[in-house]
Amino acid sequence: MEVREAKNGYLVAADQRVPDGFKQTEVGVIPDDWEVKRLDQLADIRSGGTPSTTQPQFWDGDVLWCTPTDITGLNGGKYLTDTSRKISLQGLKSSSAEIIPTNSVVMTSRATIGECAINRVPVSTNQGFKNFVPFESIDVEFLYYLLLAQKQGFISLCGGSTFLEIGKTQLRVFEVSLPPTKAEQEAIAEALSDADALIESLKQLLAKKRQLKQGAMQELLTGKKRLPGFSGEWSTVCMRVVLTQNATYGIVTAGTFVQNGVKMLRGGDIIDGRVKADLPMVSREKAAEYSRTALVKNDVVIALVGYPGASARIPDDLIGANISRAVGLLRLNSKVSADYMVCLLNSPDGRRMVLAPSAGSAQQVVNLAALNKLQFPIPALPEQFAIAAVLSDMDAEIAALEAKLTKARQLKQGIMQELLTGRIRLV
Repeated sequence: MEVREAKNGYLVAADQRVPDGFKQTEVGVIPDDWEVKRLDQLADIRSGGTPSTTQPQFWDGDVLWCTPTDITGLNGGKYLTDTSRKISLQGLKSSSAEIIPTNSVVMTSRATIGECAINRVPVSTNQGFKNFVPFESIDVEFLYYLLLAQKQGFISLCGGSTFLEIGKTQLRVFEVSLPPTKAEQEAIAEALSDADALIESLKQLLAKKRQLKQGAMQELLTGKKRLPGFSGEWSTVCMRVVLTQNATYGIVTAGTFVQNGVKMLRGGDIIDGRVKADLPMVSREKAAEYSRTALVKNDVVIALVGYPGASARIPDDLIGANISRAVGLLRLNSKVSADYMVCLLNSPDGRRMVLAPSAGSAQQVVNLAALNKLQFPIPALPEQFAIAAVLSDMDAEIAALEAKLTKARQLKQGIMQELLTGRIRLV
């Protein structure tokens, strides 16, 4: 099958069968009643600018001044209502920036390409933006989603040796498909806004669940709150007392990774209390040199660098694997539950205790000698098991929400592709 590149950067099958009611265009197959339009036929495209940073009279004025950080700070939100900096009218006149009217789309066009927001207030932007003031026939919410969908196409056209940048000239002639009526634009935007609302509600619920877990860890792991049925004093122990051997690191020089060998866990492989499944392998001979760190059931591993302090109990399928020098091994005796230890180390207080020896240094690391001497309070084993079970249930709930959020984001991407190409019609 012959494949050619469309003007918008997407690949189009030259011999693609065109369904009834559709037509082949330079931007792909679209409905017969849709049109191919340049972006400058949809909006007035305006650049941004930065006044001199050495002139104090140009700054701290009344004009909102947007930088890419203000857009990325929205964390996926689409409305811009404030900026971290302001310039004066004098500063505005001294630069190439313009005031972008309310309900336009501001879009990053340098380094980070294609991040968009709808400004709910008049703003100016720095030179890292190209901004779209929609014409009367174009719905601003539709334009927002349309521009988001072209991100890869914009990136494919970028120039610049130091960083990527797309210019106003390229954007003006960039072609997209457009529904025949503003009513259809609005219907598409409404459907995608509903998808965004679902994503936002899941994000807020996830943030709330994480906060609840943080609070539970703070109370349960310090004994401030006791689970029903438990009482009695906690004891303070030294890490070395609950280990069968000193905390130690693993393979110093792994050598060349192999296809059929022994899995090796690295510091960056421990995330959110879990170990990544995709691990490199070292030769069996190399692993045998470090038999003291060959993993056994209920071993706890802690990242020394990478994500310093991140801890996990190894899953059963990693029994027999090994660790790199960036990972510490905690082989516990019967005084402490492995799940409880992981909860303790991953708690805010646990992280602070573990990283305290490197506080103030350029790079945070876990010091094994200090880790062996670390002191912390623990309850009796039955209460340890109960606390770990409660926190594990909370982890499972958070993981389920994370999966649901990922699925919602994927669904939105699929819906956006279908709606913005007319393969699904709402009107």
